[in-house]
Amino acid sequence: MTPVLLANRARPAAKPVVASAASAASKDGLSEQFQVAAGLHDEGSPLLRVDPRVGTNPTPLTLRRDCIWGVPGRTPYRGTVEQALNATQLLPPEVVQRISQMAEHGWTKDRLQISRTAIRSIDGRHLFRPEIPAMGFGNSMCFDTKVNFPPGHVEYAALYEAEDRKGKTYSVMVPFVCNNVSVLGVRAESVPPGGQMPEPAGGLLVGTGLGMLAWLRRRRPSGGPT
Repeated sequence: MTPVLLANRARPAAKPVVASAASAASKDGLSEQFQVAAGLHDEGSPLLRVDPRVGTNPTPLTLRRDCIWGVPGRTPYRGTVEQALNATQLLPPEVVQRISQMAEHGWTKDRLQISRTAIRSIDGRHLFRPEIPAMGFGNSMCFDTKVNFPPGHVEYAALYEAEDRKGKTYSVMVPFVCNNVSVLGVRAESVPPGGQMPEPAGGLLVGTGLGMLAWLRRRRPSGGPT
């Protein structure tokens, strides 16, 4: 795991964000608060065995919490879309099946722009918070992930949406840079009239939908991560 530097050791220009991580000295798993500078990256800590999500996890993915996504592409997700969605235990089976099928065929709802302040649709109509309920990293699924890019840095992702039997819509994104399947929750909030999209930093290179589709088609529909 990459060491997390305290804010007072970071460059003065870096704006810290508050995150929670398990204390190494804590026997009961209580968390402590600390600050990390913008751009720093941390893959959180494992869920405690007493957490009910551990016992009901139907996948080979390990479950973690309190991750900080500061370096895009550093820890690409290695499992399948279906495994990632099942590991979160946040989506009904019919939604998992539908979004997995959409991702396999490249049937995207929209494209998202990700920054440390917001996750927005390219057309500016929908907005998600930069706190992600569940995000895949490597061979794990991490709950409560904070986007911590350097100021001005922007990445892009495919957005997939599907409804459950009650008509509730769930949103999932897959960033082009790392394929880290992420559950964003229910459908995004609408951006109020006059809401502004953050401008991408000049010179940033982003992945393309074709690259994402090629990766998804290489994934097996079932089995352990590679």
